Amino acid sequence: MTLSLAPPAPAAAAGTKHPSALENAILCRFNALLKAENAQDLPATRALFRVSEDTLFVGKTPPGAAESWGGFWGEAATTQISALWHAGGFAVAERASPRVTRLGHGVVQLYAPVSIRVAYAGQSGKPRPFLLILDWVRERGIWKIASDIAIPAG
Repeated sequence: MTLSLAPPAPAAAAGTKHPSALENAILCRFNALLKAENAQDLPATRALFRVSEDTLFVGKTPPGAAESWGGFWGEAATTQISALWHAGGFAVAERASPRVTRLGHGVVQLYAPVSIRVAYAGQSGKPRPFLLILDWVRERGIWKIASDIAIPAG
């Protein structure tokens, strides 16, 4: 069995699919995340994440760690994101349109091909392709990030 990381083909011809209210809400929150991360605004970034010990960020680990990638749980999720910024030259940008998938009532997943430039833990600081997989949950009427998984794609 071959696993493809390419996004599924659109259901309709380009330009004919209109985003639903749910997709618009998630895309708006995702754009807020990109803006907050590029501004290195920790309070704005934290406001987009669930406040839970189960919140997860998967990314590059600190220099000297046993593994080069790992999971950061709870408040450590956004603390690690902040560490990536402070290594110098951080930037994230979309490479292709994100896609939103409803997983259940109050739970959605966003798939986003992006470029990330970061000079953390031996990375070059050169923009590289990543796939972001963000799981969002609706809490008290607000969409919050439950998990943020960055997968190197090139």
